[in-house]
Amino acid sequence: MKRLVWFGLAAAGVLGMSWAMRTRIMRAPGAPWSSGVMIMGNPIEQASALPGPSAQGTVRLLPGSQRVEALITAASSGGLGFVKSYELKARPRLLELNRADSRITQQWLAGGRLPRPGEAEVLAGAHLPASDSIEVGDRKLAVVGVLRPDVGLLLESYILFSATNPENRTDTREDAEQHRILLIESPPGQAIPRPFHEAIDRLFPPDKYRRTASPDPLNAAAFWLYLASQALFLLGGSGVFLAVYRGLSRTWKSRLLAAPLMEIVRRPRLFWAVHAIYFGLVILGSVLIRSSPAFQSFMLAAVEQQLSSPGVLGIAGKAYASQNVPYAAAVTFVINMFLGALAMITLPAILIPGSGLIVPVGRALLWGILLAPNEASLAARMIAHSGTLLLEGEGYILAAFFGLLIPVMIFDRAHGGGVLERFWRGIVLNLKAIPLLALVLMVAAWYEAFEVIAQP
Repeated sequence: MKRLVWFGLAAAGVLGMSWAMRTRIMRAPGAPWSSGVMIMGNPIEQASALPGPSAQGTVRLLPGSQRVEALITAASSGGLGFVKSYELKARPRLLELNRADSRITQQWLAGGRLPRPGEAEVLAGAHLPASDSIEVGDRKLAVVGVLRPDVGLLLESYILFSATNPENRTDTREDAEQHRILLIESPPGQAIPRPFHEAIDRLFPPDKYRRTASPDPLNAAAFWLYLASQALFLLGGSGVFLAVYRGLSRTWKSRLLAAPLMEIVRRPRLFWAVHAIYFGLVILGSVLIRSSPAFQSFMLAAVEQQLSSPGVLGIAGKAYASQNVPYAAAVTFVINMFLGALAMITLPAILIPGSGLIVPVGRALLWGILLAPNEASLAARMIAHSGTLLLEGEGYILAAFFGLLIPVMIFDRAHGGGVLERFWRGIVLNLKAIPLLALVLMVAAWYEAFEVIAQP
C-alpha cells in the first residue's frame, strides 16, 4: 500500500511539472521572431536551405552587467574557448536591420513608436533596463519604443533600422566591433525542435560561428510550481526505492544483495536523511540560481564545450551524438559506475571514512544550478530528465549511504569487535553493495540514453 502512495506522489510531481509548463506565459501566435537563433560571423556565408524565415544585418555587442563582465573576464583569462559564444548570449546586442526584413510593426510594440530608418533611434527588447537612451561608442541613440515579450529572439537586443540594406555592405568597415548577424526563425513551440537544431549545426558549425538561441524564461509562478512539483516527484521516487528495497530484502535473504538490502531496511532514518540532503541540495541549487540566470548560462556553455572536447564528457557527447541508445547507455553506465560512484564516492569513503559525502554534496548542488527550470525549453526537457535525476541520483545516494556506514560502524560498539574489525566490516559491506549500485546505475543509464535520444 505504501508503495502505491509513493507512486502517487511521484505521479503528482510529474503532473505538476507539466501543469506549470501549461500555465506559463505564452507568446502570441504570429509574433515575429518569437523563437529562433542568432548566427554571428564575419562574413556569414549565404546558405541555400535555411530551416526557417531569416533576416541579415549587423550586430555590435554592448557591455553587460557587472556579473556578466566578471564571468567573461574570468573565462578569457582562463583561456576558455566558449567565452565568445557566451558573450553573444549574455551581453546586450545592438542589431542593425532592414525595417522590412525585420517584420516588426507597431502591433508588436509594448509602448512608444517604431524608429525612423537611418536616424539615431532604437527599439529596446522587453528584458532590457528601462532607459530613454543608450550610448554606443561616441553615439547616443534614443530609445523610442519597447518590444513586446512575444518577440522572444530580441528580448535582450536593441534594434536600429538601417537606411540601406545592411547585408549589402562589405566587411571592410572601420568599426571593427560590428559583425554580420543572421536571424533564423524556428517553428513556434516551447522548445526548438531537433531537426531545426540539426540543420543549424550542419550549416553553421559552432567552431566557425557564434550562436545563441532565443531565451524563453519561465515566469515566477510557473517556476515555483515546477520546482515544488519536481521536489514532490523526487520525494515520491525516493519512497518507491525504499519500498522496493524492503520487498527485495524479504525475497533475497540468502542471495548476493541480502547484506546491503538489510542494512537499508535497518536504517530507514539514515536512508531518508541521505536522500533529503542529496535531492534537497538539487532543489536548493535551482533556488539559488533563480536570481542569476547569467551564471547558469555560463555553466551550461562550459559543459557544452566539454561535450565536444576530448575527455570523459567528450566521450559521452560522441556517444549521444551517435543516436545509438545501447552504445550511449553503455558509455553512460561505465562513466557513472566506475568514475561517478566507485572512484569519486566509494573509494574515498574507504580511504578516509566520512569523505564519501563530499563529492555527492557538490554534485547535487551542481545539478541544481545546471538544470534549474529558468528557461522554458530546459524545463520542458527536464520533465522526462527528472527521471534521470532520480535514477542516477539514487545510484550516487546508495554509494554515499554505504560509505557513510563505515564511520557509523567504526564508532558504534553495538556492532561488536574492535575498531579495526568494525572498519573492515564496513569495507566488506561497501564491496557487497557494488552489485546493487551497478543494477541501479544500469537502469539509470538505459533510461537516460533513451529519453535524451528520443526527445524531439
